Amino acid sequence: MRLPRSLSGWTMAVFGLLAAALGVVGLVAPDALLTVMGFEPVPAGGRADGDHTLVFLTSSSMAALNMGVYYVLAALADWKAFFRWTVPFRLLTCTVFTLAVVTGRAPPASSAWACGRASARW
Repeated sequence: MRLPRSLSGWTMAVFGLLAAALGVVGLVAPDALLTVMGFEPVPAGGRADGDHTLVFLTSSSMAALNMGVYYVLAALADWKAFFRWTVPFRLLTCTVFTLAVVTGRAPPASSAWACGRASARW
């Protein structure tokens, strides 16, 4: 079995595994993922017409699963160029979620979660 060969590789692998796991949780049990993210799930049948939360959650979860797999594969290949490419986008993610919290579009936990991921070693 091949393992990551550097600290940055291990960081990417762990992030990838977490992203993939949360993607699977979002696909299998969306209410559990909402709870982990600090949102209160809406009971079955309680959503208004036109509420596309579950569609968005499904697409985001699928993207997280895919991204997680990419990160793990890059870590196993010790693809340092990929590691470097992720840095500005992780910082952008932290910035966007922080602004979402400041403007009242997201709960404070979402910024802490996003910025924690963004600060991972590369």
